[in-house]
Amino acid sequence: MWRNGVNPSGQPLWTPEEISTLKANLPGYREVMKKLKRRSYFAVRHKTQSLGLAPKRHIWTAAEISKLRKLYGGRIEQSYLDAFPGVTRNGLQKVANYYNIFRPKKPYEPTGHPLIDQIRARALELGYTMADVDKLARSNNFFAKANWHSGSAPPQHLARAVAALGGRLKAEWDD
Repeated sequence: MWRNGVNPSGQPLWTPEEISTLKANLPGYREVMKKLKRRSYFAVRHKTQSLGLAPKRHIWTAAEISKLRKLYGGRIEQSYLDAFPGVTRNGLQKVANYYNIFRPKKPYEPTGHPLIDQIRARALELGYTMADVDKLARSNNFFAKANWHSGSAPPQHLARAVAALGGRLKAEWDD
């Protein structure tokens, strides 16, 4: 390779002058690229990592991602950072976002209407939003916009929502 000055794929080898230019102009890859016309951004980035001038990227294993799913609660705490040594707070947040690991959804606030509270709790348990409940119950934004604050709760909306969420309305009588 040194005799021809290129690697097997035909790319030119790094010369000592290029490496010294690279070291002198770090940490900005863009400035290095301006000085080294024949080197791409990825070539410069790879060379800095192979020389130990930039931190190596952490490749996440499936076991680490599973561990993160179990631990993650939305806010990065010190225990998470201790569980993944060498990973920054920002790195954990970005990995969680990339793999769609979200914090658990907070329960709905009590409304004061026991039936509506039960419907909202069941919807949260099943992973439905209030807009989803409105579609299932054909209730025209009754649940999504909290229309029970107007003072009326149409029984047909409540009955359809209970039925759509797999429940039954049952009257109990005090004797």
